[in-house]
Amino acid sequence: MFLWMLGALVAKTVVVMTWDWARSLSRSEEMSIAQREGAAWALQMLYLFPAFLICIGFWWVYSARLFEDVHRRASALDLFGLPASNGEKFLARLLSGTVFIALATIAAAVLGFTFDYLLLDRLADKVAVGDYLMQAARELPVVMLFTTPWFILPGLLLRRGGWLAGCVLTGVILLVANWLVAKDMWFPYWYYGVFGVLFLWLSYRVFCRAQAAGSSLLNV
Repeated sequence: MFLWMLGALVAKTVVVMTWDWARSLSRSEEMSIAQREGAAWALQMLYLFPAFLICIGFWWVYSARLFEDVHRRASALDLFGLPASNGEKFLARLLSGTVFIALATIAAAVLGFTFDYLLLDRLADKVAVGDYLMQAARELPVVMLFTTPWFILPGLLLRRGGWLAGCVLTGVILLVANWLVAKDMWFPYWYYGVFGVLFLWLSYRVFCRAQAAGSSLLNV
C-alpha cells in the first residue's frame, strides 16, 4: 500500500510539473496578478486535491480489504482456527489493520507532500500551501476514521468490489446529509459517528457468521 500510494503521489506531481513546463514554453511575458492567482488555484486543484483523493482512496480500498481473507478458504481456516473468541479476532484484526493502514498512509503522504513542497516555488507561495496542508492534516484523519467502517462492512459482505460498494454507500450517506443541510433541517454532526458504530456492529455480526461457517469447515 505504501509503495503504491507513494508512486501515485509522485506520478501525479511529475505529470502536473510536465504540464506546467509545457505551458510555460508558450508564455513569453511576465504573469499578471490575476494570472498568478490563477496559477495558485491551479496548484491547489492539480497538486493538492488529487493528492488528497489518492490518500483517501487508498485508505478506503484497503479498509475494504481488512477482512478479505474471510473469502478465501485457506486463509479463512487459518484465521478461524486461532484460539480466541470472535470478539478478540475481530478487534485484533480491526486495530492492527487500521494501525498499519494509517502508518502506510502517513508515511506515503509525508514523502509525497514533501516532494511536492520542494517544487512549489514556481507556482505558489509556500506559506499559503503549508497552511492548506496543515488544515487538511487536521481534518483528513477524522474523515478517514469516521468512514472506515463504511468500507469494512461491504468488504466483509462482498468477495470482490467491496471498496466500490463502500463508495456508493458513502455517496448515499453524504447526499442525505447534504439534503438535510440544504433543507435547513436539524443536522447532528454525530450523524456520521452513528453510522460508523452501526456499520462496525454489523461488520462484527457478519464476521461471526463467517466464523460459524469456518468452524463447520474445520470440523469436516
